[in-house]
Amino acid sequence: MFGQDILVLKQIKFAGSQFKEKIRLLKMKVEKQNLHLLIF
Repeated sequence: MFGQDILVLKQIKFAGSQFKEKIRLLKMKVEKQNLHLLIF
């Protein structure tokens, strides 16, 4: 049971890092287009 908890935490952490990467890429795209409408 404890091992499963660790797996779930790792999956959440991985999903979080993927989400951060998507936001980072989105910000880069926005900056290239000089559209500063999205403020993070």
